[in-house]
Amino acid sequence: MTEQGFRWWQDGPNAAADELRALMSQISEDECCAGWLMGLEFNLWRWMMRAGCHDETAYRLAVLAHEAGGCWIWYESIGCVFMPVGQWQAEYAAFTGDRL
Repeated sequence: MTEQGFRWWQDGPNAAADELRALMSQISEDECCAGWLMGLEFNLWRWMMRAGCHDETAYRLAVLAHEAGGCWIWYESIGCVFMPVGQWQAEYAAFTGDRL
């Protein structure tokens, strides 16, 4: 994780980022009985990209990520951190091998 992403979070997330985190966690709870399943952020992002506007929840994730300007990522050492979109895309590509 980069210091820049962590510093952004310390400055305080916006309302869309808060709602995005809550929705991501709720999906994990509903589907897997886990507050934040390992790899959740990457799996949700992939699903959101594939489902697009054809699924209401995927569409809501996309809207919130756009409004927030990034996505949440989990680090075992520090917990949930918000990453601006450029950093998030690099993390996603490194984890999945997919290019955005």
